[in-house]
Amino acid sequence: DDNDDDNDDDDNDQESGNEGGTCASDGVGIRQHAAHEHRAASHERIDLGGSDGHWSLRDRLGIVWKLRAFTAPLFTVYMAEYTMQSGAWAAIGFPITDKAARDSFYVSANWMYQIGVFASRSSGMLFSVTKQQLWIMPGLQTLLLLFFIFNGIEHIWWNHGLLVLALLAGLLGGAVYVHGFILIGQHTHKSQREVALASASVADGCGILVADVLGLVVQGCLYGANGLTDDGKPPVFRCGFSF
Repeated sequence: DDNDDDNDDDDNDQESGNEGGTCASDGVGIRQHAAHEHRAASHERIDLGGSDGHWSLRDRLGIVWKLRAFTAPLFTVYMAEYTMQSGAWAAIGFPITDKAARDSFYVSANWMYQIGVFASRSSGMLFSVTKQQLWIMPGLQTLLLLFFIFNGIEHIWWNHGLLVLALLAGLLGGAVYVHGFILIGQHTHKSQREVALASASVADGCGILVADVLGLVVQGCLYGANGLTDDGKPPVFRCGFSF
């Protein structure tokens, strides 16, 4: 009889333990769900319209405007970094009058840029940024562009250490790209997320287009400031500098 009583007590203890474990796991699940709901609620959803699921060209352009908190940083960072690549970096070399040296720096700077992009585009699973932090990075990228232009004229930092800044340009550009699209996904309704991401990609494309034009101007100005030519031919646009 004593053994039976002990067995009954063990069964009761086991049942109590199972119930306690179930309650604990339920509690964890509830807390996790609440935390998820809190994060979702903390992001203000942007209504893109088009409730019928169809968007005209005008609607899509309107989407780009509604997402300007994210598309403007994308446009700016691409405009700045591609202007650096096609304009400023093409007029740097040690010595600057040596075309082979300029070509060597241009290739090295773009390699460093790509390494930075690869590293930062892998950061989406490691950390997140806010809208305010997203805007800081294009500002830094623009400052880098202005520095490269100024430095291309004054030569205040004139050695291969500039490759570190090329790496930084890649880190900033890649980070804005990946975190910009992550934030777009978080701030749009699930049913509108696909069209939002597709429409927002117009921003970086426009940034590259503007950079192609600005790059010609920047390279011409830096060539003019340093008296540079390619194959003996001065650039068409050289900011008023004479050869």
